[in-house]
Amino acid sequence: MDEEEISVDELINEDQVIIRKVISTHYIINLDNTILDPSEYRSVFSILRDATEFDKITLIIDTDGGYATTMIQFFNYLLHTKAETTAEIYQACSAGAFIMCCVDTIILKDFCSIMFHQAYQDMTGSLAEIQDRVNFLDKQNKDITNTVYSGFLTKDEITKIHNGQEVWIDQKSGISRLKHFKSIKQRLLK
Repeated sequence: MDEEEISVDELINEDQVIIRKVISTHYIINLDNTILDPSEYRSVFSILRDATEFDKITLIIDTDGGYATTMIQFFNYLLHTKAETTAEIYQACSAGAFIMCCVDTIILKDFCSIMFHQAYQDMTGSLAEIQDRVNFLDKQNKDITNTVYSGFLTKDEITKIHNGQEVWIDQKSGISRLKHFKSIKQRLLK
């Protein structure tokens, strides 16, 4: 975490100047392991929630994926944080790719890899309960992929995900997509 003091001068009238000091913090958060239960990220979620418009948050993403419940919390906190958010991508698979698509700016590092796919779920219960859960998850998965991935993936790639296929992106392909990338905030909070 780096702190930077910025002085902003504001002229009230010709005889008086008010100087306001603003503290800007740059948070660097490493997501370099499997994305676990949301309780493991309480301090990260607090930073995202409490950050100001003067702050910067950089997520270093190098993960093979993780819990869907946690990625949904990341989505909501990244959507509503006042800070400028950036993701540096080394490997962003599954939940890592999802989180990547929720930031304001994406930086793709040399030889990075990104993988998108349908959510995985273990289930137990009666056949009727499992079928109800499958129906719910199918609808939710389509809503999530259409909302989050449409800023980065093509419609054909999103359809592949809906059909159970993985979509892999390398640095070269990813960089060409960034020219047209619109962040979640730009698309949902117009």
